[in-house]
Amino acid sequence: MSQEGGAAPIAMGAGAAGASAELLRFIRHGRSFSGREPHCFFLNMQDGSFADLSSAAQLNLPDDGRATGFVDWDHDGDLDMWISNRNGPQLRFLENRLPNQNQSLQFRLQGTSSNRDAIGARLILTDSTGQQQIKTLRAGDGYLAQSSKTIHFGLPAGRTVQQLEVRWPSGSVETWNDLETNQFYSLVEGQMPVVVRQASTPIAETANKLAGDDDAVEETIRVLSISDVPVPKLAYVALDQSRRAAFQLNSQHLTLVNLFATWCAPCQVELAELAARAADLRQANCQVVAVCVDPLDPDSTVTAKDIEALLQKHQFPFEKGIATKQLVESLQLLNNHLFDLHLPLPVPTSVLVDERGKLVAMYKGAVKVDTVLSDIALSQKQRNERRADSAPFAGRWFEPLNRTSHVPLLDELIQANLLDEADDFVRRIDGARKQNLLPSIVRLASAFFDHGNLQKAQEHFQVVLRMEPTYPGVDLALAARRLKEGNVDLAARHYQAALQRSPNNITALNDYAWLLATHAEESARNGKKSVELAAHAVELSHRKRPAILGTLSAAFAEVGDFEQALQLVDEAIAVAESQGKIQLLDSLQKQRVSLQANQPIRDNSAAAK
Repeated sequence: MSQEGGAAPIAMGAGAAGASAELLRFIRHGRSFSGREPHCFFLNMQDGSFADLSSAAQLNLPDDGRATGFVDWDHDGDLDMWISNRNGPQLRFLENRLPNQNQSLQFRLQGTSSNRDAIGARLILTDSTGQQQIKTLRAGDGYLAQSSKTIHFGLPAGRTVQQLEVRWPSGSVETWNDLETNQFYSLVEGQMPVVVRQASTPIAETANKLAGDDDAVEETIRVLSISDVPVPKLAYVALDQSRRAAFQLNSQHLTLVNLFATWCAPCQVELAELAARAADLRQANCQVVAVCVDPLDPDSTVTAKDIEALLQKHQFPFEKGIATKQLVESLQLLNNHLFDLHLPLPVPTSVLVDERGKLVAMYKGAVKVDTVLSDIALSQKQRNERRADSAPFAGRWFEPLNRTSHVPLLDELIQANLLDEADDFVRRIDGARKQNLLPSIVRLASAFFDHGNLQKAQEHFQVVLRMEPTYPGVDLALAARRLKEGNVDLAARHYQAALQRSPNNITALNDYAWLLATHAEESARNGKKSVELAAHAVELSHRKRPAILGTLSAAFAEVGDFEQALQLVDEAIAVAESQGKIQLLDSLQKQRVSLQANQPIRDNSAAAK
């Protein structure tokens, strides 16, 4: 059995919660439930078998395929293909350019007695050799796709049409025997076929075409921030080996932090423009810090002299240095906070930070100085104006402008062990908004405690207590740390203090009751008090939390009432089963075995597991 708070020996619902978190991480990192599914092309060998012609058809692409759609896109009589993918490129057009003398017939159907789109109509084409082809008009075709509603038949060279039979959805049947090949027909139910055009009538290219190799395509992703997100501390190593901060809090200027690599061609173009437009940037009160990521690669041979030489070539007049691992990790976590898809940052990547250390914009790819200058001007506007300007077109907003929670980013910094960055992050959050961060600040203080930095831990614990004097999370966290040290007396005092601050705190009641019922040291146990605390927790939780029912079961076992203990553990097992808490269920079943043998529950671990 276990507790539910910070000192819980067994994480409650860890199986389900952990699986959910892992699934979310899986998806956010661009993974797929069914990945690596390339598009395939099969040829009917007309002997009951098919041949894989994917490579010959140039479909052997590194795509995670999803859908295909067929259409005579260029009106030349043969079928072209659109394919969509989970990964990029998410859409491909494959033009059929196979040279041959084959023929085709195409039909566009319209119902009168049937539904107007003639969905469900079946066409049977018989050629001059007696061979039949059968096709059905469908509203959708395959997974996430719909091919053209035009029915397309292909015929070998030299063959003619013997008969076309159309079975309309209304039940009527029509046949025609005098159709010519290489024609596009309009078939209206109950009327004679009408030739619309020749099937092979290639359309001329127009100016309104898809972007090609000769088109200028914007490759930079620009993300404007309207949420006043504090940028984590970004420390880099200057070329003279001194450690510096990329920007200072409450400075007199904005800062553009640029990540580049010596081998990156777009990076060099960007650095050259930044150098050429230095006067414009300074006039806009913006400094630039360019940091090289090459030395982070263990296989890189790039030195500080190489970096200096590259920047001197561009006459780069701003601050420069070498990126630290912490800087890159902090920017990656900032990216993950902004985007639901957590892909690695490219080079170049830049962030524009305002005078207060808040994010103005993030740029993935080479950014133009004019874009930076525009965003600097935009940063001086109110949040609602910035939001309006961030959209590609005007309109009305469906939802009011709310502030984004900073909890996920702070928690990620703590989990990544970037404690100095997390500490700096907390200090730059406005006082009123810190109220929502109290549990995360307690986690940060606990992390400092675990790393031996008691001064920082105490500072953050005090921040929490100043903001909410009755908040029990501080004492619960300290109790967990004291138990880890084996100091049960001090842990008990923290539990007592937590209950003094918040007498009805279920976590404090449960954790302290578990300690009093199960600790290996007899002097630490108090069965009667444990029953009292756990019973109160069960009442407050309305008997819906199986872990707390299990704690009360352990408390009754400690006072020798094994009959009541068994009843409670059975109730806990039933609730855990109904809630799908697999890991907890396993623990409760083991607890039941001990109770059946009239053995009290003992937690021999000095630390939470």
